[in-house]
Amino acid sequence: MGRKSFANSANWAMCSGRVPQQPPITCTPKSSTKCIIVSNKNGQNFIVDGQQRLTSLTLLLIRIYHLLQDEYQKTQIANLIFATSYGKRSFNIDVPERNPCMEALFTNAPFDEAGQPESVANILGRYQDIA
Repeated sequence: MGRKSFANSANWAMCSGRVPQQPPITCTPKSSTKCIIVSNKNGQNFIVDGQQRLTSLTLLLIRIYHLLQDEYQKTQIANLIFATSYGKRSFNIDVPERNPCMEALFTNAPFDEAGQPESVANILGRYQDIA
């Protein structure tokens, strides 16, 4: 079976709470659909593989957040969607061109997709599919 191996020298890590300085990750074809690979460069994490899965998960979490009544549960779900530092919300998938769209979805605010990149239009469409 084919295997993919990622070099430790690039500080590859799987988003599963493991520390960045771990041995290389090996994803077999059977498990590769479950991998989320992150590269840490200059103290900032970049998603190398798995961004679509994480975006889909975030959209589902936003939908669940809106369906919940209990404030404690909403807070728990919100903590999976974004972090807050000094009163500023930062989405856990931080892609600047997508942030206004994600903010609008989270706050149920209107969002004009005219002139937005295709990825933003796709996010809006996929959220409408699940809403």
